[in-house]
Amino acid sequence: YVRSVSDPDFASGANAALRSNTSAGAGADLRDYYAARSGLRRYTLGVELDRMDYALVLHDGTRVEDGDVIRSYFGVTPSGDRADGRDDEGDGSGEATAEEILVRSANQSLLADALAGLTGPEDGPDSKASLVLSGPSLCMTSVAESCSFVLDLREGRVEATCGLAVSVPCHGPEPGGDDGRAVLA
Repeated sequence: YVRSVSDPDFASGANAALRSNTSAGAGADLRDYYAARSGLRRYTLGVELDRMDYALVLHDGTRVEDGDVIRSYFGVTPSGDRADGRDDEGDGSGEATAEEILVRSANQSLLADALAGLTGPEDGPDSKASLVLSGPSLCMTSVAESCSFVLDLREGRVEATCGLAVSVPCHGPEPGGDDGRAVLA
């Protein structure tokens, strides 16, 4: 396992696996997914904002990293409820604005497809490009050690950065591991 993740081609193979799992219609599918889930706005601003690192880039380029200021910008309380008492159904027209889509997507749900792509098959030609390394997985896990989001209103995009620790069970404490798990990467 250590040899596999230390292989200089491992990262490029993982990136290739991510690219191959992205279809031309993926962007439209994601937009439809977030447009239909107005509750993700409350989840992002009420739950995730306190759990992960966030930055908001305003239309004038100002960067804001204070969670309370971000909530104030979007007019919500610490629980993510709208401060004006309205529900989370957008502007009432049935269409989610671009800003609403960005807010709804700036949470861990955005990472689901990418992480699924990285855990590809154990055997076969694509096994080297996944975090489930070739051979038996031995209860291998990947845990997000850090996660940050940049919600960029000026550019109309969300950037997510996630640091993963890949580990396997081991007997006793190991260097780089704790609780009977050896961290491989």
